[in-house]
Amino acid sequence: MAKKPDNGTLKDSDTRPVAIYTRVSTRVQFRDGLSVEAQKSILSRAVDLFAPGRKAVEFVDQSSGRSAKRPEYSAMIRDMKGGRFSMVFAFSTDRLSRNTGDFGRFLQVVESKSIALYIHNLGVTNLSPVGKLLLTMLSAVGEFESDMISQRTKASIEHLAGLRKKGPGHRPFGWQVDEKNNLIEDPNEQRLIMLANQFRAEGWSWRKIAQYANNLDIPPAGSEKWDEFKIRQSVNSANGRHRAIADASQNQLKIETDSSRRDATGLQSQSASISDAG
Repeated sequence: MAKKPDNGTLKDSDTRPVAIYTRVSTRVQFRDGLSVEAQKSILSRAVDLFAPGRKAVEFVDQSSGRSAKRPEYSAMIRDMKGGRFSMVFAFSTDRLSRNTGDFGRFLQVVESKSIALYIHNLGVTNLSPVGKLLLTMLSAVGEFESDMISQRTKASIEHLAGLRKKGPGHRPFGWQVDEKNNLIEDPNEQRLIMLANQFRAEGWSWRKIAQYANNLDIPPAGSEKWDEFKIRQSVNSANGRHRAIADASQNQLKIETDSSRRDATGLQSQSASISDAG
């Protein structure tokens, strides 16, 4: 049952209706038994406590929290932006939003339109200074995490882009350079690099590989003829660039994957932490 701590109630002069938002997926309903009807029952009692006498407009989504298709949530946000509601009631933050960034944007609408908010599992509203502080903390933590992820993602993208740009001096063997200074793999030179690696694995000397390369009419970058030093340097440099690009791509993918997982679980864990602290 909703308890009424030091959170106050809506002003009698604000007679606008309130919104009740509920969402459930089959998996979540099976796990915790919080059906739409159970959420409605809990939140309706909260309406009686915090907004007595107000008309309640219900919005119900039957979808996963990760789904971007939540028509009822979108309709509620449109009505909130239009100033229709005086207060919004939800069972938990993760029912409202898919991730911390999403919840932060929701709170921006709440603040900009002076809408009161009740989150049942936290036991707070933004009608009191303490409740407002707790919700602001939750949003701030999410924004901080989002900024950190954004910075890491940007750095990873810039590093990967740098590996695909020509630096000072001659172009690296294995790549041509386009009008924007981007490195574009040269099929013939890449084939020679692959053959050189294969020959080294078979025990060929660099001198023998250089002799073989001179018969292919594929000259080194910035020169006309291969020798054992040029072929070794060019092939090792190309191998190093390939490894660096592969490592940077893998790191970027890991950052994006970790970000998605954190978005999916972070809001719920942060809510629990703040609730326990309260």
